[in-house]
Amino acid sequence: MAAAAITLMMTMTMLTSCTSEDDSPITSPEPEQLADYTILFYGNGGASLDEEILENLTQFYQGKTESYEHMNIVAQYKFSTEECLREFKYSTPEADKNYGSQSIRFVVEHDADKTYKNFDDILTQDMIYGEKNADLSCTDSLTNFINWAAKTYPAKHYMLILSDHGGGYVPHDELPEEVAATRGVNYDDGNDFKHFTALSLKRALSNAAVHMQTIYMDACLMNAIEYQYELKDLADYLILSTFVVPGYGGHYDYLVDLLATYPDDIETALSEYNRQVVSFWDEAMKQWVKNNYHDMSVIRTAALDAFGQNWKLFTDKLIAAYQSGDETVKQKINKVTEYIPRVCNSQPEFDLGDYYEGIHRIAPEVIDDAFYAELDESYKRTVVSKHNSEFLEKYGLIIDCSILVCTLGHYNCCNYEKDDNGDYQFSYFLTFYPDGSLYMLDHDTQTMKPNGTWGGTLESTYQQLAFDRATGWSRWLMINEQEPPYYSYADFNIDLPDLLNLK
Repeated sequence: MAAAAITLMMTMTMLTSCTSEDDSPITSPEPEQLADYTILFYGNGGASLDEEILENLTQFYQGKTESYEHMNIVAQYKFSTEECLREFKYSTPEADKNYGSQSIRFVVEHDADKTYKNFDDILTQDMIYGEKNADLSCTDSLTNFINWAAKTYPAKHYMLILSDHGGGYVPHDELPEEVAATRGVNYDDGNDFKHFTALSLKRALSNAAVHMQTIYMDACLMNAIEYQYELKDLADYLILSTFVVPGYGGHYDYLVDLLATYPDDIETALSEYNRQVVSFWDEAMKQWVKNNYHDMSVIRTAALDAFGQNWKLFTDKLIAAYQSGDETVKQKINKVTEYIPRVCNSQPEFDLGDYYEGIHRIAPEVIDDAFYAELDESYKRTVVSKHNSEFLEKYGLIIDCSILVCTLGHYNCCNYEKDDNGDYQFSYFLTFYPDGSLYMLDHDTQTMKPNGTWGGTLESTYQQLAFDRATGWSRWLMINEQEPPYYSYADFNIDLPDLLNLK
């Protein structure tokens, strides 16, 4: 049954190749002959998501029959290791042995059989592509996949979906390749969880032969202003989540049908997709948890430069007020910093919108009504669509994108566990200093002690980002004296107070 739906690629180079799969130029048919879209899916099970992501891949076959007349769909997926497949009971021992750490590449044909209900009905050994345990995070791997897809399946527009675990942005992620990194997207458990970072993903996409209309990161925590800025010249739209993406991931049959329904109105298609997926998450997650911290945004990258100009002015105003000698104003700014919502315990990023709104509310002498309106409007122009879980809507908490907040240039990453009494205790607490030194909590003495270096400095990481070059945000990070919260309400899965009702 799968043979009719799969196109076999017999002559591709290995994933780890550092050369183009085909150096000849990409030539497209006449515009009227092109498909409206080519959707490119690039993903990895990340040690625990194989079952969910393979369900997402099955959804590519479940759109309306007429939708496939408008688009091409190509996918490259790497299974988790055999050990992880066994641990998370993806399928059968035989399947685990055959597909553990293996990559597959396939095409959803226009006449795909919509009776498929499980990816096991589709999966065949003919789909195996490249060497076993090839490095998914190699920039050439993604670049070559994009170039092959664009040449073989050209279209008027291209959408790239990156699917796996996500970890947002932190400076100690942007390190030399030989240094272990801990944050980014597409975690390859077969290669010590190597993954794309903001800069390596930008490099892979910059080397591709075609421009993406949309980049969709179906992964947690990726709606960071730092990622938005690195990708703003490489795509017209971004689909990202600030907090968590439930294990269900997106719903790709919705996507297929909406792109086909609105082939010339991408903003309507993506906005409706945003609404439908968050509604699906709300309903699906009710049986699992009470407090759902999921969200999704569609970002218009053309508006980011104007927002960045206003954020630079916001930064200037913060710095001037903080250094003015007016202790009352400084205490107001510190109070907002003390309560800014943290995205997750292990990530030093906080809600951007709540921060500038909090400053305006409590310190209007710093951010007056006129500038607040201009800054807020410039941010809203970057947002095509934004939907939050029913739980977040209930509390009136509007989830914006995240942004790094430091204290005198250092930031904290931590995790909590419940002790025998049911109280939360630190399982680890790390502080990353701007000069590269690293401190760790000593559980015996409950003091912070030196723990070597983290492999970089704030200057060699954050200050090299497009966002910081445009706004100088790190200037504020280096002088802010107030520690932001150590923990996230999402990690504790508790109800939310009114974080912005500061007196």
